[in-house]
Amino acid sequence: MVFRLKAWKELKGGVDLLKPEEADYEAPLVVFTLLGQASLGVYVGILVSTYMLQIPLELVALHLSTLLMGIGVLASIFHASRNRLKAYRVIFNFKSSWLSREVGLAAAFLLFLLASTVPGYVLNSLYDATTLIVGFLTLTAMAASYMTLPRPSWSHYNTLVSFYCSTILLGFSLLGFIYGLKYFEAINASILAYHRVASLLIAMAALIRLASLTLYLKGGDPDPVLRVSRELMLNRFKPLLSLEVVFLLLSFVLAVSVQLLTFSGLARYVNALMLMTLPSTSISETTGRMLFYSSRGPPKGRITVFNVLVRSRGLRLKGAVTGI
Repeated sequence: MVFRLKAWKELKGGVDLLKPEEADYEAPLVVFTLLGQASLGVYVGILVSTYMLQIPLELVALHLSTLLMGIGVLASIFHASRNRLKAYRVIFNFKSSWLSREVGLAAAFLLFLLASTVPGYVLNSLYDATTLIVGFLTLTAMAASYMTLPRPSWSHYNTLVSFYCSTILLGFSLLGFIYGLKYFEAINASILAYHRVASLLIAMAALIRLASLTLYLKGGDPDPVLRVSRELMLNRFKPLLSLEVVFLLLSFVLAVSVQLLTFSGLARYVNALMLMTLPSTSISETTGRMLFYSSRGPPKGRITVFNVLVRSRGLRLKGAVTGI
């Protein structure tokens, strides 16, 4: 009992029980997942703008979407390159590995985007639809590559919700930022329509993220590793969690404000609010993704102090702490 209490104190006190090499390579994964999802979100926003709202193709946004995906793929390569054998397996195991599919689909999505940026490119519904499908397959593979791992804090529906909502929050706010700058002094009906659609989607995504996060933290899942992951979020990483929640709420408030202004006589302020929405969504999703990696527990089966702690028969974390 003394050993378990000591281990729990160490866990709450900030001792990193993961392998050092695992903790060192979180940043490239944060970059890859966030920029990849932002890239897809911007591309979706471009298609909504051009095909549904009849807004002229915004080449700056298309190039930015391509650039974000390119940086994300480079970050992914950097992460995999630390272990050449693992990198080889990642690339050539497409048939059975979601991680291989994630890398392959991300590269394919980047190639489709690059082809869209060549001089003289014109909209083509079949090509754009194919690019969109490849993009969403990439996003699904991103989520599946984590949800199929033996880490209870990742193999949870909250992972899928987080990745899809990040795509909407980052992509539509980023495109709204571009439109807000370009049409700041002369907003027109089409741009106003985009802001109306974007703000509705951003508000819904923020609410879904908040609801999913709340259910995750209050969940009654009996898995002890998952319970300790929640304890990490609520204690050791509480500042990150607080930032995520605060800026998700701010994103929701800003989006609702934009929605209301588009139906009022104060539409001239819409662009200003959309410019403010991007920093808010960026902070919420960056802190959320950092929390996603920081609060993970080790895989099931690995013998560590963490596993001994949470797998000990009859251990009740709350009871152990209050019984000190």
